[in-house]
Amino acid sequence: ALVLAGFVAFEFCCGLYMPAVSAVKGALVPESLRSSVYATYRVPMNGMVLVVLLSDFPPDSTLLGCVGLLALAAAAGAMLPPSSAPPPPPPVAGEGAAAVP
Repeated sequence: ALVLAGFVAFEFCCGLYMPAVSAVKGALVPESLRSSVYATYRVPMNGMVLVVLLSDFPPDSTLLGCVGLLALAAAAGAMLPPSSAPPPPPPVAGEGAAAVP
């Protein structure tokens, strides 16, 4: 029962994460560059997967390496400058905002 509950929680988190990340990537990466940007990031990721799968690291070392890579990614993300995205447009009349005469 505990394994099933963990699996359901994991799938729930994936179900929330994937659409959210897709929406953010769609808003930040221009359509004209999207395929080349995604391919550029996919190559090192697939390289890391191959190294892990083709080596004979013990599970503890593999998980410790994953923790290190996640910590590195979190540190890199924390060093990014704040977003300079324009503010969202004001609500349209009839969508929760009072009409201005």
